[in-house]
Amino acid sequence: MGNTMLGFHTIEMYKKETFQEGIELLKAAQHHGAKKDEIVCYPDKQNVDVTKIENKFTKDLYSGAPKKHHIKYLEKNNGLRWELRMRRRSPFISGGADGVVKPCSTAAIINPKTLAGDKEYAAVSNENDFQSIVQRFNCEAANISSKLGAIDEYTLSRIDYCLNADVEKLRCGCTPKQMMTLIKRADTAHFQERIVYDKKAHRWKPKQNNFYLVSTSVTINCYRPVLIGHSKHPDSSNIEDARYIIRFEVQEKYQKLYVRSKQEMEKTGSSGTELMRNLLSDEASADAVRWYFHKTIGAGDYYTLADAIKMIDKQDYRYDKAQRLIEVLQQVSEHRGIPKARAELDATEVHAFNNSLRDLHNIGVNPVTVPKDWKIDWKVDEHGIKYMPTLLNAWYLYLYYGDAPPQTRGIKNHLVKYHGDHFG
Repeated sequence: MGNTMLGFHTIEMYKKETFQEGIELLKAAQHHGAKKDEIVCYPDKQNVDVTKIENKFTKDLYSGAPKKHHIKYLEKNNGLRWELRMRRRSPFISGGADGVVKPCSTAAIINPKTLAGDKEYAAVSNENDFQSIVQRFNCEAANISSKLGAIDEYTLSRIDYCLNADVEKLRCGCTPKQMMTLIKRADTAHFQERIVYDKKAHRWKPKQNNFYLVSTSVTINCYRPVLIGHSKHPDSSNIEDARYIIRFEVQEKYQKLYVRSKQEMEKTGSSGTELMRNLLSDEASADAVRWYFHKTIGAGDYYTLADAIKMIDKQDYRYDKAQRLIEVLQQVSEHRGIPKARAELDATEVHAFNNSLRDLHNIGVNPVTVPKDWKIDWKVDEHGIKYMPTLLNAWYLYLYYGDAPPQTRGIKNHLVKYHGDHFG
């Protein structure tokens, strides 16, 4: 399937240090950069120079703020860089179990595929790459300074799980642009949608080429990698090979990973690299992607409004429930998206609206419907009703049917649709 796969593509991790350890690491990195001309170590532009502050209160305030330094390779993009956060003290950090205060930290930001030497654009790593990640990281860190430490000294602070879905190879039946249009109409109830200021329209709007949602512990970013490839990753090969790919990305931040790490440690007793391996397993990737895909885009497939109503009519529902579901489909269609439809409701109506969304997904119908004038290569279910699978369901169908003939693949299998973990 080439770049069509499920896994992870960015990880971040950190280790705590005393101020003295931080100073020694900074000096070692600067010395290595000056001696071998391989890396550059430089301060962040936003660091505050407290020597230039005259007001004592302000000076004391900023003296406890971290000073960030970056360690990057000069010539090559090998998928690895470090950030050093230096400060003498912090009112928020106390001594650990050994009583030693460690207000400094070293963060490592890794693109696993690039670190392993694979510069194919939009490539995704999976659990099979883990040992290579460990070996390459330890080798690169030791080459600069032993003070950077080995990977088992670090704690994960961010994992970007993702599904790379090639809409052509997965036979979704639509163009990437059409699929992104439907995705951008999906539910945002559990998140805050990222907006940017449009200078031409003179108003704040969602990002044009992304479905970008944020919360305190998770960020969801769904986008087409090819649209950012040439500007941000000029060294990558085969950028055009990603022209049909849509990436659904789940960025789990420190707050989320802290809880999951504790749960994993209690469940398996793992720690260090073994804990890291478990959190980067294919099962962990599949669980994260499936959970947040269903929470936003949803479990149901796409239909036209008319065919979605046919799906409701085939259920053994009371008249009032069927009408309630049809009304929600019409509202979402009219307002071109779930968030806009919900925004038109008063507080007493929102609860019923949300219940209807759940009921629709439970019968395999996405509340977001396909415009009737779109040209779609439809699949047909066992009742003769046309549908178009979501990215995740298309992935599950491929795992289940492989390269079976299209007429066989068109048979809708509810186990595949809603219990894809059985087929991964």
